[in-house]
Amino acid sequence: MLETMNEYYDNYFKFNGKSKIIRIENNKLYFDKTIFYAESGGQESDLGLVKLNDVELNISNVQYEKENGLWKTAHYVETEEDLNQYFQVNDEINLVLNTDRRNNLSAYHTASHLLFIAAEKVRNGIQKSVIGCHIKEDSARFDFITDLKFTEDELNIIANHVNSMISNQLNIRTFLKNEATNERVWECDGFEIPCGGTHLTNTGFLEPLKVKRKGIGKGKERLICISSQDNIIHGELGAHIT
Repeated sequence: MLETMNEYYDNYFKFNGKSKIIRIENNKLYFDKTIFYAESGGQESDLGLVKLNDVELNISNVQYEKENGLWKTAHYVETEEDLNQYFQVNDEINLVLNTDRRNNLSAYHTASHLLFIAAEKVRNGIQKSVIGCHIKEDSARFDFITDLKFTEDELNIIANHVNSMISNQLNIRTFLKNEATNERVWECDGFEIPCGGTHLTNTGFLEPLKVKRKGIGKGKERLICISSQDNIIHGELGAHIT
């Protein structure tokens, strides 16, 4: 059960909003609802600001905390001062996201799923060998257990398939599959992947991607995707909001 309602599932492009403080602990604030994505599923957390009147402080990290079956969302505030001198429980505050970071994370999380689908097409069953993933502002990667290095031919095939999905401008849908477990699903072109991250709404909003490999130890391989351009998002994202 979630203590804080995640508003980003209703709109990935809501970059500011009002919330009410329900708890203050050391340098952490907890709200009744939030637009901030907490680090999970390999995706790094959102960053941004919390504002109240003349007070404006940085939120430098967002993490889930589990206590007695309840998932709490802790917003870490960047200050050496006591937060109680700025805020009180039940204060209505304004939250503001770092929009560039959110957009890039959403784009690379979307890209990671295309990479995953393409890798599975090249090596059937590779999805069962995933041991980790990491979604950052400038790249996305998957780690696999495998004794076989990805060859240049395989990397080219994977990249071509990823970029074909991008050029085909495929619609993306995310939805809540199981309310009891809060399980969410990402769906595109007939593929469904369990995922609670943030995403773009169409593959065509991505720039073409490059795919690389890296050995990370005996019996382990890493696939990395990065944009072929200076940006990961094609054009002005604002024009794509639906």
